[in-house]
Amino acid sequence: MKTLRLLFAAVLAAVSVVTALAADATPAGTWTWTANGPQGPLQIQARLEATDGVVTGAIITPGGELPVTEGTFKDGMVNYIVVREIHGEKLRVKYSGKLEGDALTGTIDRPLPGSDEHQVVEWNATRSK
Repeated sequence: MKTLRLLFAAVLAAVSVVTALAADATPAGTWTWTANGPQGPLQIQARLEATDGVVTGAIITPGGELPVTEGTFKDGMVNYIVVREIHGEKLRVKYSGKLEGDALTGTIDRPLPGSDEHQVVEWNATRSK
């Protein structure tokens, strides 16, 4: 009987660990990173939600909030687009990152206003606890 109780306790502990890990395997939450702006470094945040592989939310900048569009989460990869308007031109900024616990590491691909060129920069975001 004692062995059965120990086995049950071990199985319960394993299920708890797997459940906790599965809860963290989502990009949902508030993320923060630093971006280089025209006047220097800017603190940027994203509030993300994820349901059935679809990512929604908003980027929060000193200039206001911008909605996340075309967001996906699959195999640990987060991808979404934010449309920014600069001098009347709509620019599709693509965010792509690998989720590892409370870190998103990847790239931001942003078009340069007034041209067909893009700038790709590293993206390192941290989830707030």
